[in-house]
Amino acid sequence: VIVDRTAPMLLSDPALDGGTELLGAAPPAKADPNLPGEKLTVEGKAPVASPGRADDFSWPSKPAAAAAASDTTTAINP
Repeated sequence: VIVDRTAPMLLSDPALDGGTELLGAAPPAKADPNLPGEKLTVEGKAPVASPGRADDFSWPSKPAAAAAASDTTTAINP
């Protein structure tokens, strides 16, 4: 009995020929380097955090933005 041996291949290969692309597949689109996620992964630059957010680790902490003055009441002592 003569056994013909072939190179191993994945059963999930579309054509069972060892190829890695599907027929008619388009190359993946290039990511926009100006997006915040791309800047973080490629350049290591995180966007500036707004004061009061959970990811704002600046020190000393910045004062919170002044809120509009609200009506105040006084306590009445009997």
